[in-house]
Amino acid sequence: MLKIIDPVKAIVIGIFFCLTLQLSYAQERLGLPAILNYSKDDYKASTMNWDILKGEKGEIYFANNYGLVQYDGLNWELVLDPKNRTYVTSLGMDLEGRIYLGASDEMGYVLTNAIGQKKYQSLNQLIPEKHLGYGMVWKILSLGAKVYFFTNHKVFIYYKDTVEVIPLGKKITFAQKLNNSLYLQQEGTGLSIVKDQDISPIVGTEALSKAEVKHLYAFDENFIIVTADQGLFEWRNRQLLKGNHNINQIIGGKRINVGRQISDGKLVLGTFKDGIYIFSPEGDHVLHLSKANGLQDNTVQAIYEDELQNIWVALGNGISYIELGSDFYHIDSRSGVEGSVYSAQVFNNSLFLATNQGVYFSPLKGDSLHQKFSFVPNTEAHAWNLSVIDQELLLANHQGAYLIDEEGISPINEGQIGAWQFIQPPGRGDLLFQGSYEGIFLYQKENGNWKLQKKLEGYEETAREMVFDQEGILWVGHGYLGVFRIKLDPDFNQIEQLELFDDKRGLPENLWNNLFKIHGKVLIGTQKGIYQYNEKTKQMQPHPHFQKLLGDSQLIRRLIPTPEGNLFFIKGLDNRDEIGIIKGEFGHQMQTMPFQKLRGELIPAFESLTFYEDQLLFGSKEGLIIYKPNASRSSLNFHTQINKVFCSNANDSIIFGQTQRFSLTSFPKGFVQQLPFELNALKITYAASFFEKSGNLLYRSYLEGFDREWTSWSPATSRSFTNLKEGNYTFHVESRNIYGVLGAKDTFTFIIKPPWYRTMYMYVVYGLMGLLFIVAVWWVRRRQIKQLERKREKELRLQRREYIQKNLEAERKMTLLQMEKLKSEVNYKSKELATSAIHLAQLNDTVLQVIDRIAAIKTIKDPQAIKQLKGVVSSLNEMIVEESNWDQFELHFNEIHDNFIKRLKEAFPNLTPRDIRLCAYLRLNLASKEIAPLMGISYRGIEALRYRIRKKLKLEAKDNLMAFILGF
Repeated sequence: MLKIIDPVKAIVIGIFFCLTLQLSYAQERLGLPAILNYSKDDYKASTMNWDILKGEKGEIYFANNYGLVQYDGLNWELVLDPKNRTYVTSLGMDLEGRIYLGASDEMGYVLTNAIGQKKYQSLNQLIPEKHLGYGMVWKILSLGAKVYFFTNHKVFIYYKDTVEVIPLGKKITFAQKLNNSLYLQQEGTGLSIVKDQDISPIVGTEALSKAEVKHLYAFDENFIIVTADQGLFEWRNRQLLKGNHNINQIIGGKRINVGRQISDGKLVLGTFKDGIYIFSPEGDHVLHLSKANGLQDNTVQAIYEDELQNIWVALGNGISYIELGSDFYHIDSRSGVEGSVYSAQVFNNSLFLATNQGVYFSPLKGDSLHQKFSFVPNTEAHAWNLSVIDQELLLANHQGAYLIDEEGISPINEGQIGAWQFIQPPGRGDLLFQGSYEGIFLYQKENGNWKLQKKLEGYEETAREMVFDQEGILWVGHGYLGVFRIKLDPDFNQIEQLELFDDKRGLPENLWNNLFKIHGKVLIGTQKGIYQYNEKTKQMQPHPHFQKLLGDSQLIRRLIPTPEGNLFFIKGLDNRDEIGIIKGEFGHQMQTMPFQKLRGELIPAFESLTFYEDQLLFGSKEGLIIYKPNASRSSLNFHTQINKVFCSNANDSIIFGQTQRFSLTSFPKGFVQQLPFELNALKITYAASFFEKSGNLLYRSYLEGFDREWTSWSPATSRSFTNLKEGNYTFHVESRNIYGVLGAKDTFTFIIKPPWYRTMYMYVVYGLMGLLFIVAVWWVRRRQIKQLERKREKELRLQRREYIQKNLEAERKMTLLQMEKLKSEVNYKSKELATSAIHLAQLNDTVLQVIDRIAAIKTIKDPQAIKQLKGVVSSLNEMIVEESNWDQFELHFNEIHDNFIKRLKEAFPNLTPRDIRLCAYLRLNLASKEIAPLMGISYRGIEALRYRIRKKLKLEAKDNLMAFILGF
C-alpha cells in the first residue's frame, strides 16, 4: 500500500537526501535565490521603507514614509499613520504581540479591536512635557515587559502605562538586543550595555569610538561587531580584535547600513549602495545580491528573517523578499541565461545549459560561480540535449549534432537534420546512435573522432526518445504513433525487426507515451500509468507494482533512477503535476515534499534532471532550478487570516478589518458582530502568510451554521454568501501551501439578527396577536354559534310556528269542520229542539182540544165513566204542564247554545221568563209566526213582545234584534 511520508517531518529531518543522495557537503551552492520585488505601485505607499516586523498571524509590517504598511500575503494596505502624520521610522513588538511605532516626535502603539480595526495610540501624553520634541525615534527594542524607544539623545522606557526617560549627552548612533541584553553606542564612544536605567560602558570596546557600529552577532560568550565602514571586529575576553579577514576584504570600501545574523548562523549585511552580502558562519562569502542580479535597489535600510529563513529587505526604493532559506535556487536571466533549459551537463568543471536560444556555460569553481554565464558561440538554435559520452560533450539541436570543446563547436553530422539525443548500445562504447527529426543515425569512433556511418534503413520517423534495454533492443518513443521496438543485427548495423506498439497492441493511447529504463528493462509511461512489454503475449500490459504505486489514471511523464537506487517521478499534466521520490526502485514509500514547488515550472515532455554532487538540476521554463535541501529549515508553519468582511448589500461596507471609525469601547474583547437582517449578504476575504509561491496557495472554508462540510481546495481568496438566515455563524478558513503544509486556521463569528418581523418582541406581539386572534376567532365563532343557534332557534320557531300554524290550520280546519259539524249538529239539534217545541206545542194544542172535547161531552152520565174521563182529562192536563216542558227545553237549549239563557239572564236580569223564552226561540232562528203558537199568543203579541225586549236590551233602532240574539 502507498505510504506518504509526513511533509513537515520530512523537511525537518532532511529526508530527501536520505532517499536520494548522500551529502558530499559541497561548500558551493549553484544559482541565486528567488527574489520577489514589490514597488511602491504594489504596496501603494512611499518608495522609502525603514523597518520591518512580523505580526502575530504572520502578516508583515513595514515602516514607510507614508505610515504603517501591512502585507498579508495577498493584499497590501496602508493601515494607519502616526498622530502628527510624520513618516514611520521604526517598529517593535512586546511580549503580548502589541506593535509599537516610532516617528518624528511621536511614539506609540497599534490598538486592534475585536472587529479588526486598527488605531494608533500615542504615548506622548505619558511623557513629561520637558522631554517632548525628542526628534526621530529610530529604534524600538523590547526586553522583558519593557519597551525601549531610542532617539538621538534620549532613551524612553515604556512599562505599565508609564514612560521613564534616560537623557544622554552624546548622540546615540546604535542600539541592538543580543542574548537578552540591550547594547548601544554613543557618538565617540565604545559599546555600552543598558540595564534598567543604567548605561554601563563595555570594557575593551573603547577603540570603537571612531567607528559606527551597525550590528552585533554572538558566538559563544563573545560577539562580532560590524561597523559601517571599518569592517568587522571581534570582542573576545574583553579585548577588541580585528575580525574575519575574508569578510573585511570583501566589504572593504563599502558602507554597511544594517546587519543581521539569521537563524542558520549566516551573516547578512545590507549596504548603503551595493546591495546585500551574505557570509557563512565561518566567514565564507556565500552570496552577493544587488540590482545586477535581482534586487530592485541597492540601498538596504532593514532586514527581517521569517520562519522559512527567507529575508524581507526594506530598500531605499521598494521592498524585496529573498527566498534565502529555500531548497530551490535559480540560474536564469540574472545569471545571464535566457530562455528555457532543456538539458544540463557538468563537463570539465563547468556547467553547460541547453536552452531554446542556444548553449550557455559557467565554471563551477571559484569566484565565477555567481558571475554571468557565457554563451557558447555558434549555438544560436533551439538546443534539445547535451550528452557526455566518452569524455566528450555532444550537442543535439535544431540544426543537427555537434561536438563542443575548448575550441568551440564542430558538426558531427553534415546532413543538417535536427537532432534530438544520443545513446550508446550496451557493450559497444565505439558506437553512437543519434535520434533525429527524420530517422536514426549511426556513428562509430574512428581515430578518436565520431564518424557518421549511415542512417538506419527501415525507420524514417522522428526519434525524440530512444532507449536500449539489457537485451540490446532499441525502443523509440513517437509523439503520436505509439512506441517502436527495433531489433538490430548483432553488429547494431541494420534493422532486423521493427514493431509498432499502439492502442491495438496493449497501450491505452497512442499519444504521450514516454520511455524509461529501470534495471535494464524498458517501461512505458502512459496516460494510464506505467506499462511494460510482455515477451510471452507480445503485448503491452500494465505494470502491477507501479500501477499500484503511481496510479492508473494519470500521465507518467518521467521515471528517473537516482545514483542511490531511488526513483524520481513526475506525473500529471502541466500545472497539476505531482513530483517526488520513490524510495528504492521498487519501493513503496513516496515523498513529494518539497518538490511541489516545481509544479508548473518544468517543460512538459522535455523534463530534464541532472545530478551534481548534493544538488539536483531541473531544466525549467525559465532557466535552471537547483535543489539543495536546507537541513536547518525546521519550520514551514504559517497562518491563515481573515482580513476583511464586506456587506455586499450595503455598498460593500466593511464590517471587519476597517481601519476607520475605531471604537475600543463599542467593540470590546470577545465582541461578536451582530448584523441586522438587511446585511445578510457577506463577502469574506482571506489570505495566508506564506510567501513562497503565494499564488499557489489553496484555501478551503466552512461556514458553521450554513455549510454541511468544508469546501474543496481552491485558489480563491474570498467567499460570498447571500440571503443568510438569522442565526449564529462561525466562518472557518484554512490554507495549504505549495508543499502541502496546512496553515493555522482563522475564524470569524457573527450573528445575523432576525428581521423586525421575526424578533422576540414581534414573536411576543405575534403571540399576543395570535392569542387575540384565537380569542377573536373564539368570540366570532361563539357569536356565529349563537347566531347559528339563534338562527336555528328562529328556524325552529318558524318551523314550530309553521308547524303550529299548520297544526292550528289543521286544527282550525278541524275545528271549523268540528264547528261546522257542531254547528250542523247544533242547527240540527236546534231544529230538532224547535221541531220538538213546535211538536210539543202542537201536541199541547191537540191535548187541549181533546180536553175541550171531553169537557163538551155531556151525554155520559155514568159516574164511572165520568170519573174515568176526568182521570183522562187530569192526565192530559199533566201532559201540557208548560213549566215542566220549558225546564226540559231550557236544559237542552243551554247545552246546545253554550248556556245562552243563563248568560242572557245574567246580562239582562230585567228580562221576564216570557222574554227569555222569546229570545230562545229567536236563537233557534224561528220566525215570529212559528213562535206565536209555541208561546200561545198571537203574531201581534209576539211583535209587541219583541219590541219590549229591544228596549230592555237597549238596542238602537238600527240594531237588529235577531242578529244580536244570534251573536250573543
